[in-house]
Amino acid sequence: MRKHYQTYPLHAEKFKRKSIRIMDTNDEGTITFKDFLTVLHRLIVQSLQYLNEFYLLRIKTIQVTNPLVLMLILLFFVLYRNHNLLGESNARKTEIWKEDEKATKTNNGKFGFEATTKSVDKKAINPYAPVSAKELAEADVKNYIRRFSKVAVDEMYRFGVPASISLAQAIIESRCGNSTLARNNNNHFGVKCFSKKCTEGHCTNHNDDNHKDFFRNFDSAWESWRVHSEMLTNGKYKKLTDYGTNYKKWANGLENCGYASDKDYSEKLIGIIERYNLNQYDL
Repeated sequence: MRKHYQTYPLHAEKFKRKSIRIMDTNDEGTITFKDFLTVLHRLIVQSLQYLNEFYLLRIKTIQVTNPLVLMLILLFFVLYRNHNLLGESNARKTEIWKEDEKATKTNNGKFGFEATTKSVDKKAINPYAPVSAKELAEADVKNYIRRFSKVAVDEMYRFGVPASISLAQAIIESRCGNSTLARNNNNHFGVKCFSKKCTEGHCTNHNDDNHKDFFRNFDSAWESWRVHSEMLTNGKYKKLTDYGTNYKKWANGLENCGYASDKDYSEKLIGIIERYNLNQYDL
């Protein structure tokens, strides 16, 4: 007697949904997870066609006679439809970056720190010069503090540079990470290069203070933080470590040592620290 099996209809339409990303796109040209699933899909289809004669799997009506086979097909279908569940591809990351950039712009197409300088002659603005607290959007400053406060504290414990000073310098030098140097060079402290034996990619030539200067290129923002800590604990800045966590003495000392050509540099540092209570990170 022929044994009858109960069939389990599979309606693919019920499983149609918006694709969720699962793996990053491979930039090295090797096979991606999506390509692998495509090949696997073809193999399974061919295998099912072969098994059709033996396991009564009816491909045309999409009905199966074995619950285990049904579960495997469902699992494969979910994986194939949602092949990007674990993360975002580089294309999506770029899209998100553009959306964030657009969201942070004001109606006049300028970022927050530029939009607050309406009373300043635009021709006189130096895009590489440190800015004051009034020239920065409060939201940008707070976001930058949230992002780098832990880094500042870690660097303070390792090198002795007050976290408040490092944060204040990074904020006014990089304009909360929005300056050209910060975006293109990962340089958050306006660190210049004075080496005569630079290798290609080590630094970039920019126009600062009405003359040509070379600014360091860094692989990451963190690297610029580390170089900044090392710089302030050596050479002409080393004596500043005697000030401990006295941010006012540090600010005046940095100005006197010529860290920046801005005559109001110490005032800008102190203003940022006191306005956003950055000395709380020195405790």
